[in-house]
Amino acid sequence: FDVPAPRPGGWEISGGIPQRRHQEEFSSRFCESIFTKSHQRAFPVFIFVERLAPFMKIQSLTALQIFDSRGQPTVEVEITLAGGGRGRGLVPSGASTGQFEALELRDGDVGRFRGKSVFRAIENIEKRIAPAVSGHDAEDQRSLDEALVALDGTADKSRLGANAILGVSMAAAVAVANAKQLSLYESLGDGVTLPFPEIQILGGGAHAGWRTDVQDFLLMATGATTY
Repeated sequence: FDVPAPRPGGWEISGGIPQRRHQEEFSSRFCESIFTKSHQRAFPVFIFVERLAPFMKIQSLTALQIFDSRGQPTVEVEITLAGGGRGRGLVPSGASTGQFEALELRDGDVGRFRGKSVFRAIENIEKRIAPAVSGHDAEDQRSLDEALVALDGTADKSRLGANAILGVSMAAAVAVANAKQLSLYESLGDGVTLPFPEIQILGGGAHAGWRTDVQDFLLMATGATTY
């Protein structure tokens, strides 16, 4: 097999496993592991090929209604990339909603899940969003998100539904991470950053019978430099 020599600061082979030194090098290449047998032993052979954009293009998109931890309907989206990578986005649904939050689109039919079903959002995903993002490079997360916002065209995401938009965005991010065989935080954060933790001390608002007007009292370690 023709394996290109690793460039400085790029790839090195350690014990038959490719080690990544820089995220940008990794995101521009694919690694395929092929196992061959010789004398009844399996040897991993790694082939490095230049990444072709079509591998990360969105090939198909589906959505369905699922139920969250409180038994309320919410949206799940699955995206399949041209290269075979798949990702799912399960949209969280909060118990309380601020007046400036984007709209979580629900059906409003009291005869179906007390009006909380999300089949309108699912229809928007499959009939409006899917044709618009088909063939889009899922690796360009910012461009995809901007396209979704532009497609909706409203300030509060009320045309397509914030739950529809968020589900597609999440599924795309996970599909790219899976295609790269990376954890999601590595794929999104160049492998060196994690979300900053916040610790809840007291809960109020809609989650606690409005015993306090403030929903969350949080501690943040603002002076921390490492985990």
